[in-house]
Amino acid sequence: MQALILAILLFQHPPSVEGWQTVTETHYEVKNSLNSSYGTVVVLSAVGSLQVFKNPALDNEFIFMVRKHPALTFDPREISTKESSRDEIIIAENYFQKVKQEKLKEVSALSDAVLLIRWKEKTDNRTGEKILDGLIENWLLKPNGEWIFEQSSEPAIKTELLSEDGLLVGFKFSLGKNYHILRLDPRHLGGSQ
Repeated sequence: MQALILAILLFQHPPSVEGWQTVTETHYEVKNSLNSSYGTVVVLSAVGSLQVFKNPALDNEFIFMVRKHPALTFDPREISTKESSRDEIIIAENYFQKVKQEKLKEVSALSDAVLLIRWKEKTDNRTGEKILDGLIENWLLKPNGEWIFEQSSEPAIKTELLSEDGLLVGFKFSLGKNYHILRLDPRHLGGSQ
């Protein structure tokens, strides 16, 4: 019987966040300094996103979700500070941020969840601080499409930065011996180190 319960837990699919409230959303980004015809520039690449959701039915239940999408690299454009006014530089930066957000929203719609962590919080009566209430539930999608599930009393999923030939190329998420990688192809960055 215990083996059956363990097998069910190991191959359990992650919960749906449909109807949950988004608390925060941001993107997994890597930045690299490259030499180009403009000189040294910082190139930003987004390889995925993370979201934190709150259960509207249980105010103390949360899910942290990492989503993978095709790598999106933003090429910086040269702005001549000698010829451009401060206002023109600000307008150019605001336009770049607007285009960046639109593109990230577009690729996020095509993304797939690869990692979920669900937990509950409660208030410590002695200190008034938020603390963990129960076990943490961890799901990680293996490259073969199989979900791995594990419960733990502390965060079990580890995150590592990945580099290749001196460039940051992505992130590796691991749960035990299983892992999932969000990365870009360094050949798409252009320029040289």
